[in-house]
Amino acid sequence: MLILKAILMGAVQGVCEFFPVSSAGHVSLLGNIMGVQTDLFFMIMLHLGTLAAVVLYFRNEIIRCLKELAGILTDLYYNFKQLFVRTEAVSGDAYYRKIISNNYRKLVLMLLVCMGPAILAGAVLMPLAELLSSSVLSCGMGFFITALILLVASYAHKNRKGPKEAKYTDALMIGAFQAVASFPGISRFAMTYCAGLFRGFSKKFAKLFSFLILIPSVVGAFFLEGARSSWGAPAIGVLPSVFGMLAAMAVGYYVISFAMKLFEKVKLKTFSVYCFCIGAVSVIFYLI
Repeated sequence: MLILKAILMGAVQGVCEFFPVSSAGHVSLLGNIMGVQTDLFFMIMLHLGTLAAVVLYFRNEIIRCLKELAGILTDLYYNFKQLFVRTEAVSGDAYYRKIISNNYRKLVLMLLVCMGPAILAGAVLMPLAELLSSSVLSCGMGFFITALILLVASYAHKNRKGPKEAKYTDALMIGAFQAVASFPGISRFAMTYCAGLFRGFSKKFAKLFSFLILIPSVVGAFFLEGARSSWGAPAIGVLPSVFGMLAAMAVGYYVISFAMKLFEKVKLKTFSVYCFCIGAVSVIFYLI
């Protein structure tokens, strides 16, 4: 029975992760309704499931980013060697190679910059976020915050920036917004997407950036949690956690394509109203 509940929560994670409605908040609320005790380990396992879905869906973009990251490291090594060894340039290379030579390289560096404040704040806020993750009232407050951010972002205009026009300060701001999503009910996707809109990103670029930043975010959270804990048995159990992760991966993979199309048609105000309503439900459930 517990495995079935874990699968249901994993499926909810797979659906909600790709909309600005806080998947963690929905899973936590559902867990409280079903009387299932969840912890940070279980939540990270579910996020690993949706992470696998993102990697599979955006595999071409990710492979290109990894190739460019390898190119960046290679060129940095070349420039470092030129600086200290003073060898002659060969094969038509300039004396020093340009590191940011295309949009994909800039995107890779922006993702890395974005992770700076997220990792720093995550290390500080993770214990508090874990403490609040089982609180329905905290989830409700988080949903209200998400609703407010979405409402404000719905009035953002003149969004034209792509990778070429974006700045690294934009990535820092998005990272700061992402750090707030450590708390239950506050949607990571909503925070990163809306922060991108606030900084003038086009909707297409803000959406792609928000999906791709999920990868280092989840991996970072996984290692941060591992570094500060002994990885004892999760509250819900190892086997249910694995089944929940697989459900999140399977459902998430098939939801991404649908979400990408639907997100173009549904206005942010609609998601804002939804988050406000689910926040109200959370508060009412807490009070009764």
